[in-house]
Amino acid sequence: MIEHWKQRLLQLLKIPEVPHIPPGEEDHAEVFRPGKPYLLYLRLAWLPKQAIGLLVLIASAFWWHGWFLRYTSRLGYFSPETWYTIYLAIEAIAVIAFAVQALATWIALRWNYERRFYVLTDRCLRIQEGTWTFRERTFTLSRLQQVGLQQNPLQRLLGLSDIVVSTAGGGSKSKAEEGGGEEESLHAGHLRGLFDPIPVREHLVARMKAHLDGGLGDEASKRPESPPELLESIQSVRMEIQCLTALGSRLGTTPK
Repeated sequence: MIEHWKQRLLQLLKIPEVPHIPPGEEDHAEVFRPGKPYLLYLRLAWLPKQAIGLLVLIASAFWWHGWFLRYTSRLGYFSPETWYTIYLAIEAIAVIAFAVQALATWIALRWNYERRFYVLTDRCLRIQEGTWTFRERTFTLSRLQQVGLQQNPLQRLLGLSDIVVSTAGGGSKSKAEEGGGEEESLHAGHLRGLFDPIPVREHLVARMKAHLDGGLGDEASKRPESPPELLESIQSVRMEIQCLTALGSRLGTTPK
């Protein structure tokens, strides 16, 4: 039952269930996902935010309790019991709203983990991520300029790492879905939560170098060759210049 409604909601949000592989790359595409500890990492990062929100809710409830009852007792209109009932209704709405957002974000963590795909082919790297907002980004390997690793203390504890790839371009920014709402460059991509990132990184670096070396070789091999007629004409003009130079030397003049 839960799986049924989950699939219906995914269809409503237009979140693909399988990764999109670039056309023509199906035979040699490698699809991989974050390691299993990545879900635990997301949940551990989720807990402090919810704890802070709960503390704020409790503190505001005590403050609102004293201010609301003290202020409304001077207004009249209703009896103190009625005002207290209104206060409890407002607090109940706040508690329900907090519980709903906590449940929704908890479910989103699972979807974030399950719907995150990385597709690596001989030509490109594709990152598919997002829950409420789905994002699909493709990086051409021939345009990669840097491949690096990132690891915060919690990731080191869980044995996870992020691979960061960057391409040539400006510094325009977009909001990242996770990482505390931090901004990331539109010309940089993050392969988050990899359990064994070294083989992936080495493959990316190897493909990047192969494209760079291949690009230089291709440019040299694509230079047009001079036609034989042009070479003969240049040789003929060169011989005439040499003859005129020798004749000018005998006459004591140099042809202009």
